[in-house]
Amino acid sequence: MPLSTVQVPKRSGAVDGDYVYRSGLADAAVAWFPKYIRHVEGRMVGQPFALRPWQADYVRALYGWRLRSNEELMRYRRGFLEVSRGNGKSMSAAAMGIKGLIGDGVAAPSVIGAATDRAAAGIVFSYGARAVRADPELTKKLKVIDSVKRIIRKSGTGTYHVLSSEAPRAHGYHPTRIIFDELHTQPDRELYDVLATSQITVDNPLMLMITTAGYDRHSICWEVHQEALAACQNPDAFPDFLVTVYAAEDGDDIEDSKVMLKANPNLGVSIMESDLRLQIEKAKRNPAFLNAVMRLHYNVWTSQDTRWMPMREWDACSGMVDEEALKGRPCFAGLDLAQVSDLTALALVFPPDDDRDDNGVYDVLVRFWAPEETIAQNALYQDFFRRGLLRSTPGKATDFAFIRQEIFSLASQYRIVELAYDRFYAAQLSQELEQEGIQVVPFGQGFKDMSAPTKELMRLVLDRRVRHGGNACLRWNADNLVVQQDPAGNVKPNKEKSGSKVDGIVALCMAIGRATAGDVSIPGIVTIGA
Repeated sequence: MPLSTVQVPKRSGAVDGDYVYRSGLADAAVAWFPKYIRHVEGRMVGQPFALRPWQADYVRALYGWRLRSNEELMRYRRGFLEVSRGNGKSMSAAAMGIKGLIGDGVAAPSVIGAATDRAAAGIVFSYGARAVRADPELTKKLKVIDSVKRIIRKSGTGTYHVLSSEAPRAHGYHPTRIIFDELHTQPDRELYDVLATSQITVDNPLMLMITTAGYDRHSICWEVHQEALAACQNPDAFPDFLVTVYAAEDGDDIEDSKVMLKANPNLGVSIMESDLRLQIEKAKRNPAFLNAVMRLHYNVWTSQDTRWMPMREWDACSGMVDEEALKGRPCFAGLDLAQVSDLTALALVFPPDDDRDDNGVYDVLVRFWAPEETIAQNALYQDFFRRGLLRSTPGKATDFAFIRQEIFSLASQYRIVELAYDRFYAAQLSQELEQEGIQVVPFGQGFKDMSAPTKELMRLVLDRRVRHGGNACLRWNADNLVVQQDPAGNVKPNKEKSGSKVDGIVALCMAIGRATAGDVSIPGIVTIGA
């Protein structure tokens, strides 16, 4: 069952506090859609847009509940419908917009379809325009003006047009209906706030938000999503907010047909189970795709756009790393150096040793540093510091001399064969390390250098051939990691898109890149490339 505030009483005249339900109005609203709207794409193109039971219940609640003191006024001023991709959201949004233009009995309706940018606005408008042109009755009543993305009533006044978040001209409108399509794509809250406050002088207003789950938990959609969940828990506190959320939950088996239906109420109609299973198989082969599947097809809010690392697999590699036993053994290092005042990470990767029967497992040690003032201002960093997972450097900014001495100390304990560094940000420090006898190797941060070790890290994790000791700071980095992919399928860590810091994983990829390069021959080391 979905999370929902929808109530559809069995009898007309049912009362809920200040509100009364009128089944005649509800049934008329449901009947309007197949009378005027036809599907414009997909398996059902050309057929009447007959609402599915889950859609019909939402529409019945929306139009059937009225104020007892004035039954011309609808109870619900806002609606939120969150459902997975492929369940007809955009078509529903366009249909609701057209109904708001000619089917709600408003004398001079003004309907706005809101989208994230001009391209998305064009998609929203296209659905509405094609729906008008597909039906003779709508063609008689409405005129489509493609050049300005507008639909107008031929008799009287009334417009339906789309606005994007790029349009500050939203100020000045007082729309009777606002249809937000894919609210999760809004880059900020500006358009939402402008439109949400624009209906204060409008009688019988409605703002309907139809969306799939997102990943940005600082967005307006996440804020509304949280409010929607609160409304489901306590509907009486949100009497004018109509909510339905179809989504999988923690612990659900996404291969279970019941879970598929739970997140996809149109399963078997506009989206097929076989198509979902193909997406699941793709995610099994490429774990980086799993987040997209969960968000788009199971309507689960994820922590980033495309999380690279499956954390269940990562946690399975948390075996203990014996730092004492590793002393004197050859290793490869990767250094991700903070330039101003944030996290610096050094990863040491110890290739498997045949003599020690390592079963092909790579041991990993990491060290993290941050300026003491940075730690003082960050609660998470303070926790890592207290647990001995993060070391402080003096002052407000990254102290390169301090980190250099720390690396020298590590090099006296572990045999660093090579240290990989970002040639753009650690040139001076690398020279100083080299002068002290540490072999340094510049390591680019683009696809050319980072793709192979990033993929290799994934392979080692999935094969249980890496052991990282469960370091919580490194785990945090792994959980944050988002990768960028080019058309050729190469990948690299994307610091800008990642949820937060990923420095430890970047350093680890660099170290793995050198440990598995196959162009360094060290006795006692078995490399993947050998």
